[in-house]
Amino acid sequence: MSVRGGILSAMSGRDASDPLAGPAAGEAVPEPLHVGYRRGSASLWQAGGLCAVAAAVTAALITYVPGGNPVALCGAVVSGLLFVVLAVVTGRAVWRAVRNRPLLTLDGSGVTLHSARVSLRWIDVAEVRVVTRPDGVRTVVFVAEDADLALGRLQGLAFWFAVNGIDRVGGPVFVRAHDLAIELEPLLTAVHRYAAVPIKQRYTTS
Repeated sequence: MSVRGGILSAMSGRDASDPLAGPAAGEAVPEPLHVGYRRGSASLWQAGGLCAVAAAVTAALITYVPGGNPVALCGAVVSGLLFVVLAVVTGRAVWRAVRNRPLLTLDGSGVTLHSARVSLRWIDVAEVRVVTRPDGVRTVVFVAEDADLALGRLQGLAFWFAVNGIDRVGGPVFVRAHDLAIELEPLLTAVHRYAAVPIKQRYTTS
């Protein structure tokens, strides 16, 4: 089985002859893989733009609140909360990128998306899914075996990020491939150095 064929096919069990099937019993677990942000990550710019829009909308709606406009009040509250969430997540991501901190870490225990503070143990990973949009953008999704169990370990923004991920792409840990400092294939190869989880592809129409 070729490396490309192995990582892009659905694997349901461990084959001792398969070099991508995870460490065998008695083998040393590989060192953690820390993956940083790709220079000029588009997602950081997009998130920053959304923050600016949310802030502008909030400021505009606030001007109508003193007049007792209930619609403006509700809109200001919603957009204000959206701005806070985006500002916290984006600010943390930018801070980590500037300081060359990792975006994603794979190790013997599981996977961690540092920007959202969401972790998932390998034992709780049902599959790793590569979702490809028509425009070619690919998202790597770590799908939980039990979504409720995974969410039960999270709080605050990490919880809401994971809920959004499960609703949108099917997993609590997800990251766009073009935001990662390494190519997708080496990342998927690394996954199978740590755990024998299936890796599947999915194509979307939107």
